[in-house]
Amino acid sequence: MKTLPAGVRVRSQVVDSGNGEPLGVACVDPFPDPGRAFVVAMGFGACLDAFELQRFGVIAQVLQARLLVVETPGYSYTPTRLRGRERRALLRADFGPVAARMLTAALAVDRTDRGERQVGVLGYSLGASVAAAMAGVANQQVEKQVALDSIVLVEPVANRHWSGPQLLSAMRTENKLIDGYLKTNDDVPGALTPRGRIQGAPLPRQHYLDLLLLSNALRAGRLVEELRAATAGHPGLTVVVAHGASSHLSQMDACRSMVRQCGEAGIDVKDVVVPGHHGLWQSLPAVKSLADSLATALGHLS
Repeated sequence: MKTLPAGVRVRSQVVDSGNGEPLGVACVDPFPDPGRAFVVAMGFGACLDAFELQRFGVIAQVLQARLLVVETPGYSYTPTRLRGRERRALLRADFGPVAARMLTAALAVDRTDRGERQVGVLGYSLGASVAAAMAGVANQQVEKQVALDSIVLVEPVANRHWSGPQLLSAMRTENKLIDGYLKTNDDVPGALTPRGRIQGAPLPRQHYLDLLLLSNALRAGRLVEELRAATAGHPGLTVVVAHGASSHLSQMDACRSMVRQCGEAGIDVKDVVVPGHHGLWQSLPAVKSLADSLATALGHLS
């Protein structure tokens, strides 16, 4: 992929996520082999295509970390769906079961030297809730798949309670701004266009019930609760909350309230504020700046 930074490579594969059900995972690697990794949960309506992976190439290079980017069941190029247990849990705003399956799939790809590699979780938007749930799952497992050292939540949406109309209105407002962020990629040599904007390009499988359940589960605003569960008994676990100063979906007041509540619960939390809106994730220059800020916040872990 010509848009990846020099020294970054990608390999994608489909793994059995249980009961013979496939799930795609992309391993985005800076060279030489990095000493740390992040399991990455993507945002709503994102999948493993070249447009998405160019962003993760930038982040991997800046953080000097392997990124294990895992598909979200219900929207992917592989024929994967939410399971019945996962759907029932999402009706209770519980991302735990689907997060457990995604975490297992991602870690199945990262077998080499896992005992020596520092591992964190990273999620954007909807993926922030999945990442927090992944950390909770890892904490609660009797036989640990992995010992996490960090949770990075970029533009988390579930940091407040939303009514249906409130969430829909914020999404529509942010969607109007995406073109402006994509325009900033015009100055990036070889930057790709989102597949959905290319006429005739094959699109992922979309399962509307699954997508509805995933997005609706954000409305309960359970992130603080998830982070308390994820960090219980792990005082050294660092949480980084990164958000745009003008975001409508990860509003400043809500983020500050979440950070304050986490601090009061004894969680080591860092609040990273960057310029822009929720759509900054679509701009490669904005993502590079965000990654620089994340590297600073995570510096003591390297």
